[in-house]
Amino acid sequence: MVKPILAGYVLHVDGVGDARFEDLAFEALPADKTLTGTSSIAIFVSGSTVAFSRVTATAGAGAPGTSAGSTASNWCADGGAPEGGAANGNGGGNSGTCTCAAMGESSQGGAGGAGLATGGTTGSPGVAIPPATSGSTFANGMPGSWNASMGCMSAHPGANGAPLDGGAAGATGSLTSSGWTVASGGAGATGDPGQGGGGGGGTPAPAFGGAGGGAGGCGGTGGASGGGGGASIAIAAVDSNVTCTQVTLMTAAGGAGAAGRAGQAGQAGGLGGAESQGCNGAGGGSGAGGGGGGGGAGGPSVGIAITGTSSVVVDGVPVTPPADSLAYPSAFAAGGSGAAGSGGGAGEGASAARPGSDGAEGAAAAVVKL
Repeated sequence: MVKPILAGYVLHVDGVGDARFEDLAFEALPADKTLTGTSSIAIFVSGSTVAFSRVTATAGAGAPGTSAGSTASNWCADGGAPEGGAANGNGGGNSGTCTCAAMGESSQGGAGGAGLATGGTTGSPGVAIPPATSGSTFANGMPGSWNASMGCMSAHPGANGAPLDGGAAGATGSLTSSGWTVASGGAGATGDPGQGGGGGGGTPAPAFGGAGGGAGGCGGTGGASGGGGGASIAIAAVDSNVTCTQVTLMTAAGGAGAAGRAGQAGQAGGLGGAESQGCNGAGGGSGAGGGGGGGGAGGPSVGIAITGTSSVVVDGVPVTPPADSLAYPSAFAAGGSGAAGSGGGAGEGASAARPGSDGAEGAAAAVVKL
């Protein structure tokens, strides 16, 4: 038996025109679980024509996928977004401003209108980058104003940020001349910020300024993705012709895919400024929760994995993948397929985000084309 003391291929055949191996046993060590996403492959054949007779090839277990990383905050401050400011005499109150960690995203409430003896001015509208639209005629960040017969016309609160997608599932890894590449999930999208609330209107004599609108909250950061699990493969063939006669192929379990991380909750919008004399500002909309991260795919547990132009003949019969088993006198003993990593949960918020997708379960078969 050929069994190395270090992890890696036991037999590596690369660019050989015609090679034969008879009456031999090759046993690969299990992948080191501390090296997440690594694989155990007993025999690796690339760009070659190889015949195996009365050969036993045994692969160890694949390593689990890399755990999803931590989710950094996208909020502009601890707690809710900044509130709108009170008026300064007859001057309008300052708007609440919230700059999110995500590049280029922010929210700002509207400034309060000035109080003038001849009539108060209208406040400014609340805004967000990217724009937040609720489809509502009320939650739209419109400013308040003063009406001679009705008094303060209320400013409108800001719209909540839009929820975006959760991370994609880790689907199927790939086999190349460099080995097995795992299929990790996709990161969840960061939620959009809420719109700032409208600024309150200023009043006429006695002239008082309106209060500023509160900033909208930032969206939650999207959850990180889970890594794909490593493979357990007895014979891997890339652009090669493989002939097997009376072979015994044994695999262990493919590595489990890692779960995606949950998205961060959306940040609450700031309150509008309040006035005892002038008109109040409106509160900002809440940021949307972050999408959950996608789960990593489980690693495969396969007797013969092929890709590219590879072909397989077992005991004189061409095999078209997928094949679940090998007929006597050859044999295949399978380990379990790598479990799929679950998708991360959606970040909470007034606008519910979408969870990440679950990864795919690893393949488990005698012959598979990957």
